[in-house]
Amino acid sequence: MHVVVCGALVEHGAVLLVHRSPTRHAYPDLWDLPGGHVEAGESELQALAREMHEELGVHIVAESSSRLGDLHAGSGESAVHVGVWHISEWVGSPTNRAPEEHDDIAWVGISELGGLPLVFAALPALLSSPPEPDRLPRRDEARTPASPVVAPELPTEDSSVGLASVPTGNFPGLTDYAALLHAYGLAVDTPGHLAALADDDPAAHARALKHLWSAIIHQGTPWTATPAAALDVAALLADPRVSDPGLRAELLNFLAAVAEAGSITGRDLPEPDFDVDAALAQALDDGDEDGIWEDERLQSALYVRAVLGCRQIVPALLATATAAMSDPSPQVQAAAARTIGACGGVAPLA
Repeated sequence: MHVVVCGALVEHGAVLLVHRSPTRHAYPDLWDLPGGHVEAGESELQALAREMHEELGVHIVAESSSRLGDLHAGSGESAVHVGVWHISEWVGSPTNRAPEEHDDIAWVGISELGGLPLVFAALPALLSSPPEPDRLPRRDEARTPASPVVAPELPTEDSSVGLASVPTGNFPGLTDYAALLHAYGLAVDTPGHLAALADDDPAAHARALKHLWSAIIHQGTPWTATPAAALDVAALLADPRVSDPGLRAELLNFLAAVAEAGSITGRDLPEPDFDVDAALAQALDDGDEDGIWEDERLQSALYVRAVLGCRQIVPALLATATAAMSDPSPQVQAAAARTIGACGGVAPLA
C-alpha cells in the first residue's frame, strides 16, 4: 500500500489544485491536490511540509494546518491511502516547481470543484467538511522556517565519514565536481549550470535552477555535491551579475532547502565502519559508476557525508541570507528570511 499526504491550500473560498500531466502513468490528465508519498520516519505533517515546498515552493505554517480525513484508491499492492490536510497559512507564492508531474496549477472555488475531472470524486465533500478535532497538529510537530526540526547527533569530524573531505566550493569552477555525486551520477555537469547563473540568459537560468532542484537537492535529499554547490550559489549571490530579484530569491530558497537537509531527522545515520573514500575511488577507477548505487553500504555512507556537509556549511548560508536582507527587493528579503529560519537563526528587524 502507498501512503500519501496531500494539502489543500485554501484562500478566499478557493483551493489550489494541480493538473496531473497527460503523460503520467497514474491518474493522467486529472486535477488533484498537491502532495506525495510519506517517507520512512516522517510524520504526515513533516511529509506535507516537505511536499508543499518541493512542489509549490511554499513553507506551510504548521499551526494553521488541520487534518480533514482520508481518501482511498486501488486495492492490494497498488492501494493508495491519502491523508488530506487543510492549510490556511503559508509563506511564499505558490508556483509549479514540478512541471514534469503537473502541467498546470490553478485556484478553483471549492463550490466549483464538482465540475472538474478530479482524481477523487469525494474531494469536494471532504473540503467542505470540518477538520478532525482529534487530529490537529501538535506544536512540536511543526517544521516551519521559524521552528526547524532538531536533528539527531551525527558523527564528528574525526569519523571515517571525513568532514575534511567535504568540498569548500570556490566559484567559479575551482571545485572538483568530477569527484562528487548528485542524484543522477557524477556532478560533472554542475559547474556549467552554476556558471550560467551569472549570464544574462533566462533560459539558461531556468535550466540551472532545474538542475539545482532536481539533481543537487533531489526531493529534499542531499548528495555529496550539495554542500559545494550551495557554497558556490552563496558566492553567486554576492556577484553583481546575479541581480534579477526572482533569480536571487530562488537561489536563496535553494540554500534554505540545503540548510533543511542538514537537519534531517527520523532516519538512521550510522557511522561507516570502512574507508569510504577508498571504496568510492575504487568504484570510479573501475569505471563502475553503477556500482556506487548498488552498494548499499557506500550509498548510506555518502548520504551521511552529504548531511554532515550541509550541516557544516550552515553558518556560511546564514551569513549569505543575512546579507541578502538588505536587498531592496521585498521578494528577495522574504526568501532571505526563510533561509535564515531554515538555518535556525532569527531574521533581523528592518
